[in-house]
Amino acid sequence: MSEMGNLTFGLALVLVAAPLEGQTAVPPAQQPLFLTHITVVDVTGGPSRPEMTVVISDGRIASITPSAGGSVPRGARVVNSAGKYLIPGLWDMHVHLTEAPAEGDEIARPVKVDARAYYFPLLVANGVLAARDMGGVLDTLTSWRKEIAAGKTLGPRLMVTGFKLGSANPVVPGGPAPVETAAQVRTSVELLRQHGADFVKVDFGLENANLYPVVAEESKRQGLTFVGHVPLTINPGHASALGQRSIEHLMQVPLACSSEETALRRRLSALRAKASLLERLAGWSLWYQGLPHEYAVSERIAATYDSVKAAALFKRFVDNGTWQTPTLFLERDRALHIPGNGLELESRYGLASKMRRPSRPFTPENSQRSEAYYRRELQIVGAMYRAGVGILAGTDLPVGHAIPGYGLHEELSLMVESGLPPLAALQTATLNPAKFFGLTDSLGTVEQGKVADLVVLGADPLADIENTNRIDAVIMRGSLMDRQKLDEILDKVAFRVREENRKEGVTQP
Repeated sequence: MSEMGNLTFGLALVLVAAPLEGQTAVPPAQQPLFLTHITVVDVTGGPSRPEMTVVISDGRIASITPSAGGSVPRGARVVNSAGKYLIPGLWDMHVHLTEAPAEGDEIARPVKVDARAYYFPLLVANGVLAARDMGGVLDTLTSWRKEIAAGKTLGPRLMVTGFKLGSANPVVPGGPAPVETAAQVRTSVELLRQHGADFVKVDFGLENANLYPVVAEESKRQGLTFVGHVPLTINPGHASALGQRSIEHLMQVPLACSSEETALRRRLSALRAKASLLERLAGWSLWYQGLPHEYAVSERIAATYDSVKAAALFKRFVDNGTWQTPTLFLERDRALHIPGNGLELESRYGLASKMRRPSRPFTPENSQRSEAYYRRELQIVGAMYRAGVGILAGTDLPVGHAIPGYGLHEELSLMVESGLPPLAALQTATLNPAKFFGLTDSLGTVEQGKVADLVVLGADPLADIENTNRIDAVIMRGSLMDRQKLDEILDKVAFRVREENRKEGVTQP
């Protein structure tokens, strides 16, 4: 796909489908709102507080007091929440709401509907009230952000950047692409700031290791942080030392933990050097490097894990404040080809253009090798958590087969599978994103004075992380959407999906 093609795809998203009627704006807040007899979950690690009354007014949490003996003023809306649990709104820390996938990528397929009609309602109905967009059409994203903030569009809080630094797309129209010189790096970062980006994202196309310090210097000068991929030419520990704020997809982390890192890095570099154009476009690689999908190398990386090297690397991450967004849902999807969030959800909310299964040949031997690599990734995430590395939950939608919103809940379950206790897994989508963005004064916990972006659950998520799926209500900037309202939102999305799939010749059950 040409550079202009990628840019026009993102802009066209706004025009292809109008937002769904009836869910374009945040419902008006009922003032005041009293949630009585609810259990407040303390995501900082303190004990949960049962039998509390949470009062919400003017879009914020006005008070949290024991329900016993409390009074409710006339005219207030009261919701008896006995048996319910209150948590902060969830974040998906790795999404792409406008970006077209790379040509030839069999997992990332174009989504042909406006994000406001597909992504936004599915995210909100699943309690995902904030998202970090990791690469897309910046001017479109900032305009959507204004609509959401003004209450004109129902959608999550957005933290955004432009296209990735080092990809075939200029970060914004008029910027250099690909970025190959220090001057181009500086120009790109400055353009991102001018267009309202919250951060800079580096891509694995930024192969020249000498440019990494320039990214760090210019980002700091422009008042931005930088995050993203780690190219094969860079050790993730070095990227951390330069100030990379988060590393996505565990990129190069398993390799850096191998006792044979140097030899295997040379092997991967050699493979890439001789890869065909088709192989590069297809991106057949567990490391997103445009290499042939070399299962034997991935198996060797997994088999040569060195716990001493790993501990030293994780300490660097902790010392430098480098977070990790492992996107385990995507890693599992690529490695095991497990069908997304399940066929039932796909039949209701899965766009045919996105949900087709990959056609790559998968021999039994290579399946075992790929699974071994993924199992090592799971182990690494658990080890990083125990070492004190900050972990963030993200799905990389629309890449892979995650259903927006539902995929985030699956990601939390995979966090627990990797070794995080339920509280820590919940933190990856609540408290940790607030810490990452320096927003703990207003978000991330259920406390008096904070923004009322909240989720009411029907069961305790600290007893079983799967209970984050049991959503009874969503509260967005103080406005309550009960289960009936959420089901109405989901039904409208399902209708739009059926219509889109019918146009593609796909009949859903």
